[in-house]
Amino acid sequence: MTPAERRAYVNEWYARNRERVSAQRNEWARNNPGKRAQTCRANNLKRKYGLTLDEWERLFDAQGRVCAICKTDTASRNGRWHTDHCHATNKVRSILCHDCNTGLGKFKDRPDMLRLAAEYLEKHAHREGT
Repeated sequence: MTPAERRAYVNEWYARNRERVSAQRNEWARNNPGKRAQTCRANNLKRKYGLTLDEWERLFDAQGRVCAICKTDTASRNGRWHTDHCHATNKVRSILCHDCNTGLGKFKDRPDMLRLAAEYLEKHAHREGT
């Protein structure tokens, strides 16, 4: 059986057994809540960034288990760290807290805009409290 034939067979089988497969998945998820979350996280890392959970952990360990920008050891409101990546190449850069990740996103990963924002804040810093 060629790979294309195998895919077609699997797709047909799944279409015929969709309800049964769904029921089995739901039952497994109910019986394994911790495993399900970890499995989903591992699958998302692999699909989005090509990283295994172990590779992600090694990357985070290498940066001291703190945000690569502000060095906080507090992830975010929901306790999750963000995997920062280049949107052009999808290459992972480092692990960030929510605020730093959002800040980079708001400035669309443009260093020139971040520099202008820093200059703006420095220019107006002396006016604070007056």
